[in-house]
Amino acid sequence: MLKIENPIKKRTAEVINLLLFLVFLPFTFRKKKSLPESPIKILILRLDHIGDVVMATGVYKHIKNRFPKCKISVMTGRWGTDILEGNPYIDEIIIHNCPWWKKVRKEKAGYLKWLFGELPPLIKKIRGESFDIGIDLRGDFRHILFFLFLGKVKYKISYNRSGGEYLLERAADYNLNLHEIEKNFKLLEAIGIKNIPTEEKSPQIFLFEKEQIEAKNIFEATNIPKNSLKIIMHPGAGNKSRMWGHKNFASFINHISEKYSVSVFLIGDRKEYRICEAIKQLSGENVYNTAGVMKIRESAALIEQGDMFIGNDSSMGHIAASFGVPSLILLGPTTPERCKPYNKRLTCIYHKFPCSPCLQNRCVLTGTEQGECMESIKVEEVALLFEKIVREQINRYNKTQEGEV
Repeated sequence: MLKIENPIKKRTAEVINLLLFLVFLPFTFRKKKSLPESPIKILILRLDHIGDVVMATGVYKHIKNRFPKCKISVMTGRWGTDILEGNPYIDEIIIHNCPWWKKVRKEKAGYLKWLFGELPPLIKKIRGESFDIGIDLRGDFRHILFFLFLGKVKYKISYNRSGGEYLLERAADYNLNLHEIEKNFKLLEAIGIKNIPTEEKSPQIFLFEKEQIEAKNIFEATNIPKNSLKIIMHPGAGNKSRMWGHKNFASFINHISEKYSVSVFLIGDRKEYRICEAIKQLSGENVYNTAGVMKIRESAALIEQGDMFIGNDSSMGHIAASFGVPSLILLGPTTPERCKPYNKRLTCIYHKFPCSPCLQNRCVLTGTEQGECMESIKVEEVALLFEKIVREQINRYNKTQEGEV
């Protein structure tokens, strides 16, 4: 039984999977290959959303530690390259934009152009590499078929999530309720990587020195008061149902500004410029809109050097986790058990609703794009948790100073 939450996508996948099973029926009786003891080349597929790319970054270190002499190649969309760049455990990044993802769907002339124009040379490249092991972290039958099977990867590993498990050497059982990071590490058990402590599963983003210097220069250029808290805020998310709303963020900034000296840096992509600008206009001084101006790695550098990160459920929260930055994350349609950042210094706000977790673009309770679960989070509630985090930081700083005396 396929493990897909969207009922329409599930039925479609079931039909396609049945047809593919009949086509590849003779292949299912083959003798499956054994796991190579000393693989020379390993291919990892993480072709989906940027948040998923971020959450998978913790696996590469452990694969390289397990097989120190192997070449690790990671295939991802163009949006994932900035996340993986500079990672010392990755030897090669293969960029490929699959036409079924929203980010490229509108740019493609059609599946036929991709199928007959872009796919054949990619398959040829994968075959030419003669990968010993291939792992699709998502469990997508399209990735399994086109890249692992047709790419003739020797030992193929993925989930029995959306079909194609009969093409694999190892198909792990997909648990919908498992945290996304844990799902990645569960697949590594097939190659002997087990019992990794939770703190070693957090995302890993590797910044270049020039990016860190640029972030420092931005802080200095804004003439932030020395005692001002540098808050990095990302009000955007993958869809509007996960957003708290610009009025709430603006009210929160005004609320905490009455008691604390804060400088707020709003980050995001070009599509999020307008919501960030709306927050800035409603918030007064010491609020800076960098959305659409800074690339994701530059925004990551701001997060790393900031005092606190605040945002919705998005990739930025997981990037903050990679640096161990104190974070306040607002969750609504998604649950902490499945999506919260792996960060020791994390505070989550989540109000459980009967319809959660929810994958709808419109709230089933209100009929609007913004979910009732996000609307239920009040400014005063967020402000109280903010103050708690600030007090903890002050106490930690005082203890550090006492230890130096």
